[in-house]
Amino acid sequence: RVDVARMGALKDENRRLRLLLNAVGSMPGRVVATSILRVDMSPFQSLITVNAGSNFGVHRGQPVIDADGVVGQITDIGPLQSQIMLITDPASAIPVEIERTGLATLAIGTGQLNVLSLPYLPNSTDIKPGDRLIASGFGGRYPRGYPVAVVTAVTPQAGEPFAHVYARPLAHLGREHEVLLYFTAKPGQSNTK
Repeated sequence: RVDVARMGALKDENRRLRLLLNAVGSMPGRVVATSILRVDMSPFQSLITVNAGSNFGVHRGQPVIDADGVVGQITDIGPLQSQIMLITDPASAIPVEIERTGLATLAIGTGQLNVLSLPYLPNSTDIKPGDRLIASGFGGRYPRGYPVAVVTAVTPQAGEPFAHVYARPLAHLGREHEVLLYFTAKPGQSNTK
């Protein structure tokens, strides 16, 4: 029974890793899979710790993704471990664009694991629930076009300049065992996993 349980766990891990590595397709740059060691969620911070650090070439500000979307960025680094600030952390802001219209804006962390806020959209903005948000590439940190979130609520505010717009991250924040560290491509470099 123990051997059967171990085999099941290995099959599950293999499936998860294949999904992760297949997700990046032909993105420029390279990715390295790493395991999550610790998850620290509170209303004031959303952090995870992974088992890769400066000895593996990890650097501060490096983007982290999973098979479905952007996870966050590296904020603290040790030789063998790094801490990732999730995109839902209250200190996080990620440049995104509405895939349907191409309009650029910022997605801000709310401290809630499944909620991002888009606070800078005027009431008249062409955005609706179900719209997908992708990384705009502005700032040069996150891979352009990679999925970030899907809009869940749009509420125009009478007498205020901006609508209340919220989105749900597409990455499996806090529910995965592995994530991908994304290393930006240098000119002429292709994706090597």
